[in-house]
Amino acid sequence: DNLWPDFLPDYETTPEHRGVLPAFANSAGKYFLQQSSWPYNTSNKAVTYALFHHHGDAFTTVYSEVPQDLTVAHDPVLMSGFSSFNVTANAGALIALSVDGELIGVAEGTGSPVAIAIDPQIPPTVVDLVITMQNYYRYEVAIPVVPSAGPYVVYDSHIINDASGNGNGMLDYGENVTLDFTVSNVGSELATSVDVTISTADAYVTVTDATAYFGNVAAGSTVTVDDAFGLEVANDIPDGHIVNFVVEADGGEIWESYFSDELHAPILTAEEIIIDDNTGNNNGIIDPGETVTIYIPTNNEGSSASPSAIGTLTCTEPLITIVDETYTIGEIAAGGSVQAVYSVIADPNISLGTPITFNYEVAADPYSIQNYFTTIVGLIIEDFESNNFLSFDWQFGGNANWTISTDSYEGSYSAKSGTISNSQTSTLYLEVNVLADGELSFYKAVSSEGGWDFLKFYIDNAQVGSWSGDISWSQEIYQISAGEHTFKWEYYKDGSVSSGSDCAWIDYIVFPAIGVEPSGTVSGVVTDIDTGSPISGADIAGMATSGTDGSYSFDIAIGTYDFTCTADNYFDLEITGVVVEEGVTTDLDFAMNPSYPPENVEAEIVDFNDVVITWEAPADPQSDRITED
Repeated sequence: DNLWPDFLPDYETTPEHRGVLPAFANSAGKYFLQQSSWPYNTSNKAVTYALFHHHGDAFTTVYSEVPQDLTVAHDPVLMSGFSSFNVTANAGALIALSVDGELIGVAEGTGSPVAIAIDPQIPPTVVDLVITMQNYYRYEVAIPVVPSAGPYVVYDSHIINDASGNGNGMLDYGENVTLDFTVSNVGSELATSVDVTISTADAYVTVTDATAYFGNVAAGSTVTVDDAFGLEVANDIPDGHIVNFVVEADGGEIWESYFSDELHAPILTAEEIIIDDNTGNNNGIIDPGETVTIYIPTNNEGSSASPSAIGTLTCTEPLITIVDETYTIGEIAAGGSVQAVYSVIADPNISLGTPITFNYEVAADPYSIQNYFTTIVGLIIEDFESNNFLSFDWQFGGNANWTISTDSYEGSYSAKSGTISNSQTSTLYLEVNVLADGELSFYKAVSSEGGWDFLKFYIDNAQVGSWSGDISWSQEIYQISAGEHTFKWEYYKDGSVSSGSDCAWIDYIVFPAIGVEPSGTVSGVVTDIDTGSPISGADIAGMATSGTDGSYSFDIAIGTYDFTCTADNYFDLEITGVVVEEGVTTDLDFAMNPSYPPENVEAEIVDFNDVVITWEAPADPQSDRITED
């Protein structure tokens, strides 16, 4: 949890999280070991403590995911006598410039050009540029120092003219802009009749006007041309994407330099649902017969205002009525939030504990999001007023079963730990499927030997609470995430001595939304794309295997998925964006491309540079495909 705080978000770690640094995580493990009751043998504890050791640099970083390439831009040469060098690299990347192993300048990447101060260098020095960042491949390149004799025209600066867009001087989605462009002659002689061309290989930006004439540029001076170049920005850009441009200045010889710019777009999110039932019992829960107002904060976490947005809320539960399923959200400012508001009516006949799933979709063309919110009707409560353990699928463990007691917090009954002897336990647990993030609360009372005999509470076999001594009825509350969980209450006795009633009680347990997760069905047929013949034994996303007729079917929780089908002698086929709705069968057929390998492959080395490869056609007459290993 020191390495990944989201692993157990309810816990804190000492020392504090500071990234994926094994040495600091090891230190946190020692702190945890010190306060824990494991191992019970103190001499073994000391040995274990000594074993917690990191062999290596305290600041060694490790890959925590598949590394990617850094996005880097800089001039290919360093002019003699210059006291700074511009580098563009990912935000947070560490940039170092060195000569013969000695650092001459360092900086941290921002995603935009960073001017790194350096001592002026002279030819024929070669500067080593190294850029590193966790989960990215190391970038390293040699930069020669070139003399400033003669002209040398490079990029200096630019201003974005987006008056036809939102006029904020930035590259926003869907805009057509021009650039006021400035070049600088960093050489020692006049550059004459200079033409400048810009280009980019980035798919999100099209250069609509690529060339401009800058004329003569005196040594040590700059020339600016207004509206020199034109750019068209795509509609579907990712926010914060960096576009790198190449600048070629032609004044009888070609001088190459670089610049970069950031793209701006909205990022829509909707992560919570707020239930306002102040016209009902005001408990923040949908109850039978209530009319509630549902608020859904819809956020723009991007750096550009969104297009006008429409929010649509639907629910497949027939006893839930949404008065108006659509709500006009309008434009959401960058970093802003707008609440979508809906009136929802619960039929008086809907049962307590009924799970309800709302499907929320936001359309702000070309941007959209979809999320599901699950709640329940009323509270799901176990108060043991049934005078048994049959209301839920309770399980027992340890040396004695829990029993029903008349010593209660609320009503007439509670659950009481079983009668056990020294060094024994009595356990009560429940395995549930939590449909949405929520709270679990319960009341407990304890009468035991203080500091030695405990009531312990576990979530997924991790102890999150313990109580000992004489404790009157009091409430405990825990945040629970969606998913499969086990809640366990255990009364534990040590090796000797009994005090008080030597037991524990629990009562009035309020569960988060639990039940069967809403699901739909995915079914289809797997066939050969050439012959149409069924393919048996194909694996569909690990969820099902096709039969002899090529058909398959499986149930899965509602949501949007990417499914991949694999089969022997066929290329893998992925179908993305498959929407699974509650109670609905989604048809999904896979037409697979054969991958029959060529036969009798032979390779002959002709000389040091050439190899001749020969093969025979695949045995399958339908296939003429050759695969590359």
